[in-house]
Amino acid sequence: MVKNRGQASFEFLILLAATLLVLTATIAVAIQSINSINAQNNQDDATNAVMDLGSAAKDVYAQGTGAKKDVYIVIPASYDPAASFVGNQAIKMSAGSDYVDVENFPMRGSLPSTPGPQWVWVVSEGNDVLIGNGMLAFNTTQIYVVMNSNGSASASFSVMNTWVNATNVTASPVWSGGGVTMSEVPQEPSQFFLNPQASQTVTLNFASGYNSSGFYSGGINFTATDAAGNTETDGMPITVEVLPSSLPLNLSCNPGGPIEGPIVTDISQSPSPVQPYGNLTIFVTAADNSNRTISGCQILADNQSSSVTFNTSSENVAFNQYYPNGFAPGNHTVVVDCNDSNGTIGPLSYYYFTVNSSDLGPIVIQMTMPTSSTSLVFGGLATDAYTGGYDVQACDVRVGASGMWNAASASGGSWGTSITQNFSYTSPPLQPGSYIISYKCEDSTGVWGGIYNDTFGVVSVNLMFILDHSGSMADNVTNFVDSATNSTNSTSWAAVTNMSVTDSNGNPANLSVEFKSSQANCTASYNVTVNGTQLATGSTASTSYVTQNTNVSIGSFSVPFNVIVSLKANITHCTASTNLVSLQQEPSKMSAAASGADSFLNVVANNSNTTLAGLVSFDTTATTVQTLLQMNSSNQQILENDINGLIPATSTCIQCGLDNACAELNSSRANATASKVAVLLTDGQSNVGDSVTGAEYCRSIGVTVYTIGFGSDANATELTDVALLTNGQYYFAPDVATLDYIFQNIGVH
Repeated sequence: MVKNRGQASFEFLILLAATLLVLTATIAVAIQSINSINAQNNQDDATNAVMDLGSAAKDVYAQGTGAKKDVYIVIPASYDPAASFVGNQAIKMSAGSDYVDVENFPMRGSLPSTPGPQWVWVVSEGNDVLIGNGMLAFNTTQIYVVMNSNGSASASFSVMNTWVNATNVTASPVWSGGGVTMSEVPQEPSQFFLNPQASQTVTLNFASGYNSSGFYSGGINFTATDAAGNTETDGMPITVEVLPSSLPLNLSCNPGGPIEGPIVTDISQSPSPVQPYGNLTIFVTAADNSNRTISGCQILADNQSSSVTFNTSSENVAFNQYYPNGFAPGNHTVVVDCNDSNGTIGPLSYYYFTVNSSDLGPIVIQMTMPTSSTSLVFGGLATDAYTGGYDVQACDVRVGASGMWNAASASGGSWGTSITQNFSYTSPPLQPGSYIISYKCEDSTGVWGGIYNDTFGVVSVNLMFILDHSGSMADNVTNFVDSATNSTNSTSWAAVTNMSVTDSNGNPANLSVEFKSSQANCTASYNVTVNGTQLATGSTASTSYVTQNTNVSIGSFSVPFNVIVSLKANITHCTASTNLVSLQQEPSKMSAAASGADSFLNVVANNSNTTLAGLVSFDTTATTVQTLLQMNSSNQQILENDINGLIPATSTCIQCGLDNACAELNSSRANATASKVAVLLTDGQSNVGDSVTGAEYCRSIGVTVYTIGFGSDANATELTDVALLTNGQYYFAPDVATLDYIFQNIGVH
């Protein structure tokens, strides 16, 4: 006996070891699969984060100083903040691999320090774009100084440490010299230490020489470094305008006294924005408050001086100055003064404008993705309104990071006729995978804008329809019912029911009336009207309720409208009664479900090997009407015929439908590498089986179930539970239009 026990124990140990080996291998495969999914998710999150930040940076930079966007990104779990940065013209995110976005303008700031969902501000500072938190902040975006020849001037600004750590700041001036010298306080080379939120004032002193009129530009670069080695460089651009000796600064005359001479009341430009070297007109209006006529005005645009003489005797003048050769990209100043008939020169007025570099080209402000796998249309909306004002001449679309650029077609207009243009490109069928979709557009001067990116995925799908064909699916979709018992003993028509109809699917409808007489020798009659128009009438001598159905036309009635039911008896001491009035509008729920499923197939079936689909119907039990078929055109028609051939009958067993569909998705007919998806539609709730048990089975084999509740009798709680258990989603369809939209929405996603 002891020997037998020992042998049994030894056999048990062998069995246990074998079981553990199988379990270990299974766990290893599962872990490998999970790791693969996590790696793909990390890659997608990092790619999307960098592309979204780069696209937002392009948009705000094109719109100018102060423009900003709050961008939602998901930073992957593998994120390494120490190896990630924003600087120069690049955004770099390190998450296993490096993900980089490069633009053609300076960017500064920092990426968040922790992984997970984040909101990141992207702000245009005029000359650069701040992403996230920067180390330094200035109280102004640029320094602009106007001074006389052989004069001096000063300007100041503050530098603040907005970083979490103390920083050492080094200031490095960049100045072109020439007729103007610049010195700074603190003296260069300037270094200062700033605690968090502390500021340093920097004062600039300028001196100009004789005959040094013109524009001088440069700046100061500030480099901040903290103890952890984080560093950032930002610049303060500086422009000095030196006026010629013949155009004195009249504002220095008669200080504190009344302003003498004409006053310039308005300066404007056209067009706006202005093109580089494009035609520009400056408009000026002026008035003299001393009741003297204005005899002339002088206008200086950069170094282009001109004058205007007026022959009319007027205290108010308006004129314009045309510059056919325009201005170079950059900041520009217009200076205007006017003189009256006594020779008194009024104060100077200044007008500043910026010519944006056309190197930016059009920006893509909207990107659209395909809504059907049978027609892969990528497109968007491009505009040059912020970056030059030229017409959009062309747009190209690239599918895949290494794909070819393809010319898009103009939508709703023609290329070269508008500064804002819709465009589209139809791609050939794509194999399953994730694709970066890139867009770029060209303006009418031949300048291409930046590249804008989005992502699009094509998946292989094993799909099973699970359609309820229980008895209630024979009912029409839109029903209005009054089940109150009403009666009259009048021998003339008496209105007993007033039913409000608030929704209409169209023209055909079925009108049902249940009515009876109280005596066998009495005839009860009913009459149904809408807005005085008779829809149906009938009579009976039955003392039990009888139902009369009438096909009626309601297309001419605008909702809401009231259905009036009147009764009468043909003799006194007799009562005519009704206990049900209903107006059922076509189509039936079964027909609407079949139509929606057909629309769904048109979205997901792309005549390739990426989709296999089948059909399960259920009432009290379930039937696998069609096993999985590759969705080429002939098989799609077979499946549509199967769907359209379903006939409503008996009760509702949602579990039965789930069990059959998920068993088929787990069969050898399924594509082993494709996703497993089931779409379940019902108009009621289970009265046979347990839907949660069915959902748990589907979840155990990796099936995602989308559930649709059709009509007010659907059990939203039950269907939500099924969807949540399988990582799907529940949709409610109160009417035909919503049902069709839901089917197409699921198909697209």
